[in-house]
Amino acid sequence: MDEQETLLMCQERQKTILRKVAETCEKTSITYWLDGGTLLGAVRHNGFIPWDDDVDIAMPRKDFIEFQKIAPKYLNSAYFLQSYKTDHYYGRFILKIRDNKSTFVEVFEKGRKVPYNQGIYVDVFPVDLVKKTRIGFVKSYLRIAGRILTVNELSNHDSKYVIKKAFQESNVLFDVCEKGYLLLAHASSKTQSNYFLPYAHFYGMKDQRLLDYSDIYPLKKLGFCGENYNVPADYDKYLRAQYGDYWRLPKMEDRKSHHVSISFD
Repeated sequence: MDEQETLLMCQERQKTILRKVAETCEKTSITYWLDGGTLLGAVRHNGFIPWDDDVDIAMPRKDFIEFQKIAPKYLNSAYFLQSYKTDHYYGRFILKIRDNKSTFVEVFEKGRKVPYNQGIYVDVFPVDLVKKTRIGFVKSYLRIAGRILTVNELSNHDSKYVIKKAFQESNVLFDVCEKGYLLLAHASSKTQSNYFLPYAHFYGMKDQRLLDYSDIYPLKKLGFCGENYNVPADYDKYLRAQYGDYWRLPKMEDRKSHHVSISFD
C-alpha cells in the first residue's frame, strides 16, 4: 500500500469515528462542532484537507466532561476513549477517540518507546468561558504548565526509578495543573467573557482564539465528506482567528501530515 492509499484509508477510519461521535452527541444532547483543520477542510474543501490525517472537534467544558461519562456506553470495543485518566501514559488534556485496530505513529513519537494507545484518532478539545480580565494570566499559566507537563511526558516512558514512575502514573501533575487552570479561568457571564480554546497553542494553532457567544451560536450544519455536522455560526471569523487568510493554500513544503507511519490490523 503506498502513502496516498494509506492516508485515504486513515481518513476513512476517521470519518467512521467522527460519525459515531456525532451520533452519540445527538442522542445525548451534547454540544460539539467541527474545529481546527477539520472545520477548515469542511469550508475550503468540503471534506478533508487533502494532506490532513486527523479530525478535530470542540465541546464546551460541561459537555466535554459529560461526554467522558457517557461515551463508553455508546462507543463499542472498536474504540477507546483516551484521556490522561484512562491511559496513564497519555500526556494531554484533550480527549482522543482511538481506533483499536490501527497504529498511528506521529512525528514526535518516532524512535520512542510509547506505552499508550496509538490508534488512529479524533481529537476532542474543551472550550471555556474565560473572564476578559484574566485572559493574559490564563495564557501565561498554560504556557508554564505546558512546559512542565511536556518535560514530564518525555521523561516518563523509560523511567527506571520506581518512585518517579509511580508519581507520574498517578497523574498528580495533570490534576494539579488542570484544577489550577479551571480555578483561574472560570467565568459564568457571557457578556464579560470570551470563549477560549485553552490548549490550542500546544498543537500549533494561534492562541488568540478569543470569540464571543454570537461567533459560535447558534450552531449551523455544514457538509464534510458528504455528511452534515455542527459548525460555529460565524465560522469565517472563527477560522480567521485561527489561520488568518485561510483561503490561501500553504506552500507545498508546508503541506505536512502528522504521521510518520500508519498500520492497520
